[in-house]
Amino acid sequence: AAETALQRAIALDPAMPAARNGLGLVRLSQQRPADATVQFRQANRADPGFADAWHNLGVALMMAGDADGAMDAYRRARTLAPGRVETLHDLGNVHLALEEYEQAAEMFRAALTIQPRHPKAAAGLARAEAEIGLPGAREAFRDAARAAPEDETLQRSYGRFLTAWGYFDEAAEFYATHRSLPGAAAW
Repeated sequence: AAETALQRAIALDPAMPAARNGLGLVRLSQQRPADATVQFRQANRADPGFADAWHNLGVALMMAGDADGAMDAYRRARTLAPGRVETLHDLGNVHLALEEYEQAAEMFRAALTIQPRHPKAAAGLARAEAEIGLPGAREAFRDAARAAPEDETLQRSYGRFLTAWGYFDEAAEFYATHRSLPGAAAW
């Protein structure tokens, strides 16, 4: 129903940025990042100051595996809405994906300055700091994972971190209580 309404709105006014952004979100929910990208780009052409469309373009590009393109889109969104926590968090994740740990930590710290109890930003910061080698980062990552047990992505990330960094006893204990996660069967 929402998709049909958005398509009708676009048929009436093809440049309508809010409808394009909405249809892009529908395409993201359908796991169609390439189609979503088209909609967000059209929304951005119609309204270059539409921060949500820039942010959502970053999400779509990251889903499609284009970290550099996502970085550009998130940076544009950040310029337009500098206090948006999700954009700062997502920028941090792109930096993590590109193994730019110092920059990732900077983005996560900025997000936490605005929203101190943001579990995903706390986890991202802990991971970035662990990759940098800062003392206490593993404990901070563990605490962030415990604070958001419903976040499967965070749980997987923490489990992979423990394994990759050689914390095998802790990884075995973690996977014993998280049997449904990928990699748990190996423990």
